Parts: sequence; structure tokens; C-alpha cells
Amino acid sequence: MTTVVGIGSCGIDYFAIVPRLLGPRKKSTPSAFEIHAGGVTGNNLTQVARLGAKGRLARPDRGRREWPLDYARLCGRRPRSSGIEVIAEEKSTFTWIPVDAQGERCIYMFPNVNGKLSAEQVRTRFAAHIVKARHFHTEASQLPLPPIREGMRIAREAGVRVIFGS
Repeated sequence: MTTVVGIGSCGIDYFAIVPRLLGPRKKSTPSAFEIHAGGVTGNNLTQVARLGAKGRLARPDRGRREWPLDYARLCGRRPRSSGIEVIAEEKSTFTWIPVDAQGERCIYMFPNVNGKLSAEQVRTRFAAHIVKARHFHTEASQLPLPPIREGMRIAREAGVRVIFGS
């Protein structure tokens, strides 16, 4: 049995380390640029995998095919990804995050393909994964509400515990 199944954001975060966050019409030179695995659901299921539990991602995938390799490299260990579907004509999910010297940040989210997930897709593509899990993780940072509600409904009806993040 899979311990945790998740539907949600799982992408790449691009960080610019800057002296300060800028206002309108200002410029700055970042001191560093970093790329990290990110996304609320991706981060949570990666931690589940690191703790030794079985996790499975079930989500519409990114338009680029590098995700499984890069995400595994960036996070050190990745959950199983048998529910992932690569949609070549869509753009991938990613974020742009400037972080200042005090650790303050702002986040620009580009949900792209994740923002197009429908309740029907949850029913037809991901319900079989959800009902076999002990826990179902979802979030509202980049997904529309109808598929979130549908995933939660499927989980509750199957007696699967729901974990919600934002």
C-alpha cells in the first residue's frame, strides 16, 4: 500500500539572492542564483520519501521531460512518480523567488499546466491512486479549487486521511 499520494505543485524554484527586495523601476545585481526542487506537494512528498515512507505523485506533469531526473537530483530522493503524465505542449510549473540578505522574499508563481487541472482529470486519472493510499496530500498554492475538492471527496469516501497545505 502507498502511504501518501499527492496532487499539487511540484516544480523547480529559481532563487535570486539579492541585497534587498526592489520597488518599481529599481535595478540590482544578485549575489547568487540557485535552483531548487520546489512546490508544496513535491516538497512534502520528498520529505515523506526521506523518512522512509512510500509516496506517490499523481499530478499533471510539466511540459518538459527533465522533471524526474532534475527533481531527483535537486531533492536527493524523490517519491515514486507513476502517476505523472508528461504533456509536451504545456509549459512547466516554476517559481521565481528573489530573497534578500535578511531572508525576506517574494514569490512569483507560474502554475502553467498545474493551473489547468480539472476535477474530471482527478476522477479519471488519479482516483485509483488516491483510494489505495493511507494519506492524501493536496494544496491550493497553484491548483484550482474544483480538482482539490474532488481529490478530497474521493479520499474521504475511501477513508483516506486528507492533509492540506498552502
